[in-house]
Amino acid sequence: MSEKIKINKDLKFDYWDLMQMVDQDCEFTLMDVLEACKNSKIPMKILTQILQCLHIPDYYKEAKSRKYRNHGDIDYLRLFLWGSIDTYGGKLNQEWGWAFDGIGKPGHYGKDIEQYIPKKDRKTYIQGYAIEFSPMYTLSGLKIKVDPQIHITDHRTKDVNKMDIRYDFKPSINLAELLYSIFWELSFCGGIKSRDNKKKSLNDSVRKIKKAIKDDNIDKITVPWEKVKKDMEKKLEEMKKEKENGVQLREKEKGV
Repeated sequence: MSEKIKINKDLKFDYWDLMQMVDQDCEFTLMDVLEACKNSKIPMKILTQILQCLHIPDYYKEAKSRKYRNHGDIDYLRLFLWGSIDTYGGKLNQEWGWAFDGIGKPGHYGKDIEQYIPKKDRKTYIQGYAIEFSPMYTLSGLKIKVDPQIHITDHRTKDVNKMDIRYDFKPSINLAELLYSIFWELSFCGGIKSRDNKKKSLNDSVRKIKKAIKDDNIDKITVPWEKVKKDMEKKLEEMKKEKENGVQLREKEKGV
C-alpha cells in the first residue's frame, strides 16, 4: 500500500501525488492547502486546469494579505461525503460527492433558527456555515477535518425527520478529490471580485427587505406566496406536457 500523503505548508506535491490518499491523522489548515498548491511541482497554470479553479493564486494572495484571526463562529472546516436520492421525473436518481463547509461549536447558533431547535438539543446543536462568501484570511487558520460520517439526503420521504440519513463510516479521500472539493466550494460565486459583488448585492437586498418590513410595505417589493405557488404549478404542468409530447413524438418516429 502506498504511503499516505501528509498535507502541510512544506508539501511539494507532483502529478503522481494527486491520487495518493490523504493522511487524515496529520492535522492541516486551509493555509497549509494554499501553501502546498503554491509550492506544488505542478505548474500553477496546469494545476488550476486540473482542479477547475483559476482563482487559486488570488486566494493565496488574499489569505496572506491579513493576519488570520478567528471570529468565533466557525470552529473548523469540514469535508464530508454527501449523497442524495430522489425520484424526480419518475425514475430513481442517485448522486454523491464531497462537500465543504464550516462547523460551529456545540450550542453556538444564530438566534434566527433557535425556534426550530428543540430545547433539549440546544446545548449540543452544531451549526453548519456556508463559506463561499468568506475572504480567505477569515478561514486560512482553520483546521480542515474529514467528517467521520457519510451523509445521505433522501428526498423520497416527506418526513423531514427521516430525510437526513447518516452512517458512521469515515471515508478515505485522495489529494485530487480533497483539493477539487475545497476549491469548488470556495469558487462557488466566482473569483474574489465576483464573490464580493454578489455578497454586496445580497446585503443590499436584506437591508431593503428589513426596511420594507419596518415601514409595513413588504408586499410592495415581494411577490405573495400564493402567486409564486400558482406560477410554479403552471410551469410544472407545462413541463409535464412538454415531456409527454416529446415521448409521443419519439414513439411516432419509431413507428410505435
